[in-house]
Amino acid sequence: MNLKSVNVRTKRRIVKRSKSFAESFRPMGYRRIRVWRYKRHQLRVNHKRVYRIMKELGLLTRSKGGTASRKKQSGRIPVTGSNQHFQVDMTKIWCGSDGWGYLFAAIDAYDKEIVGYSFSRFCRTNELN
Repeated sequence: MNLKSVNVRTKRRIVKRSKSFAESFRPMGYRRIRVWRYKRHQLRVNHKRVYRIMKELGLLTRSKGGTASRKKQSGRIPVTGSNQHFQVDMTKIWCGSDGWGYLFAAIDAYDKEIVGYSFSRFCRTNELN
């Protein structure tokens, strides 16, 4: 076994405890073993060292890999008539020397008609007209 660390005594303790713990709890990865070692034995060891030792001893577990996949949604809400579902839109408009103005519009989702609007110089809720 070719372990490349400086302190031989620490190396032996790490190997001994890693072997016993990894064999009794097989699905644990090197990061969890590192945390367990600190909590149980107050022994701080870098995760890279734990990984290297477990790799040399053949105790690493296979990672599941892959990413989480989400079902793609169309984003459409089924609406069968007017006044069932409304959407809100905000548009920023340049007003020359007065600066920016903000137009808030409520839109009916069925026939895409604007049912209400508010124009304000501010985009804060408490300052709307």
